Amino acid sequence: QAGLGTVDDGTPARIPASGVNVLVTGGSMSGKSHLTGLLAERLLALGYSLCVLDPEGDHVSLGRLRGVLAVGGNEPLPGPEQLPRLIEHRFGSVVVDLSFLDAHEKTAYCRAALEELSALWNDTGLPHWLFVDEAQVALNLAHEPVEGFDPRRPGTCLTTWLPEHLPAEIVASLEVVLYVGAEEAA
Repeated sequence: QAGLGTVDDGTPARIPASGVNVLVTGGSMSGKSHLTGLLAERLLALGYSLCVLDPEGDHVSLGRLRGVLAVGGNEPLPGPEQLPRLIEHRFGSVVVDLSFLDAHEKTAYCRAALEELSALWNDTGLPHWLFVDEAQVALNLAHEPVEGFDPRRPGTCLTTWLPEHLPAEIVASLEVVLYVGAEEAA
């Protein structure tokens, strides 16, 4: 189980650390990326291998953790076909910062990366968790399905402020939904 804090009555807020898929959603600037990063940190602490596709560069700080490589940003970005090698060898987890790409390049990279990572997962079970921040970028209804990628597979975490832009069958299959809302004024 991954602890994420407490609920209003003080009981621990936990989700299963494996065997589920997760949607993190809420309004713009609500703290979705913070909650997603917290979940990633907890899973890393439990020894899980992760790959985080990070279109906005919100999760590069995870690269400071042991066994996590942050790539991209203002550094040369490895090709999507190189991600499996980075996960299988030397580094157990990778954060891919796509913040320096334009919108079209982000979509193309995410979709190619999802194909590569799906093939790796089918062959090896790695990464244990696949995080797709700004999931509407890669999985928008306007696009064809990503070959080989099944977001219903256990260990998928999708983060978006536009869940209605995700395919309905994906949303219907999610087992854990974490909604981050604005706090009410006291």
